Amino acid sequence: KLANGINPLTEQNVADTDVINNVRISRCLFYVSGILDKVIKSEISLSPKRQRKSPFFISAEEIEKYPYSQMPITISEIARRINGLVLDESVKRLKVVSITQFLCESDYLQKSDGHCLLTQKSKDLGMTMEERQSSNGNTYNLIFYGINAQKYIVENLPSIVKINNKEM
Repeated sequence: KLANGINPLTEQNVADTDVINNVRISRCLFYVSGILDKVIKSEISLSPKRQRKSPFFISAEEIEKYPYSQMPITISEIARRINGLVLDESVKRLKVVSITQFLCESDYLQKSDGHCLLTQKSKDLGMTMEERQSSNGNTYNLIFYGINAQKYIVENLPSIVKINNKEM
């Protein structure tokens, strides 16, 4: 009614000088009216439907392209690089916790009071740990993964993927 220049409360035509009779306003109202009509008729939805993602999957060809770093890198960086290789955007991401869980189950990391600690196996594999301090003054340990540790993770991706997909 507003788009047609009719006051919906009084059912009377609005004055020609009323802002509702401005051509641009009238066109906007017609557009909104058309959208609302489609929503009412269930032709469109106002809330986007979220597509369900498939479990994580990476092909052998994609794995072969992993960009190893000669400099030790964090597990977050390893996960980011692996996820960056996956061409299919409909799959869920590989999570850092899945890699960590695999390393704990393989005795390369040991959990103690919610923190991961290195084992002799992990040190032999080229993993190192540095103590850091956060901006609020708390200290934490950051583990770095050398090239041999990166290779171990990439070679064992099928087992890590099973853990990742089981959690989902």
